[in-house]
Amino acid sequence: MQLLADPGIPIPLAVRRLVGLADADVHGQAAPAAAIARLADFSRDAALVVHGGAMDLHVCRTLAPEAFAERLVLDTLDLARIVLPAIENHGLPQLAARFGLEHDRPHRALSDALATSDLLRLLATLAGRLPGRTLEQARLLAALDEGPLHHFFTALAGEAAPRRTDDRERASSAAAAEPSGATEPRS
Repeated sequence: MQLLADPGIPIPLAVRRLVGLADADVHGQAAPAAAIARLADFSRDAALVVHGGAMDLHVCRTLAPEAFAERLVLDTLDLARIVLPAIENHGLPQLAARFGLEHDRPHRALSDALATSDLLRLLATLAGRLPGRTLEQARLLAALDEGPLHHFFTALAGEAAPRRTDDRERASSAAAAEPSGATEPRS
């Protein structure tokens, strides 16, 4: 799905340069609320995958809270920072170029969505290759939040229906068992 929305105000120069759209390109398109409603209908109850999409999610949750407020959202920017901590730039265009993922029109919805989908698959593959203890520790730490990272690492571990209280207890026990200062560096 790809659609444009008319924001009802002139597009700022920085945004025009970033996305390659001018006011004429969006004039007469759906209003933002109507466009978000179409996105909600299209995506239904599916989990969303974004790359640094906090602002986009804020707009979706503001304009259609019933459709997006409780939606599971996996952010490949967060995942890339965890799985690829040594890489300097975790931007979608940079990661796509580094790993040979198709991304012919950065900052355009369809190109970003397809590249993000490919990146999610790549990150899942790379995370699945982590040493078993590292992967288990990541899963246990993610369980403390019960958010999207918990779903990602639990799915990687092949568990269908995690028992969150057990995961929290194991994460707390594992954290208490670690000697002080024995943590891995984070980026």
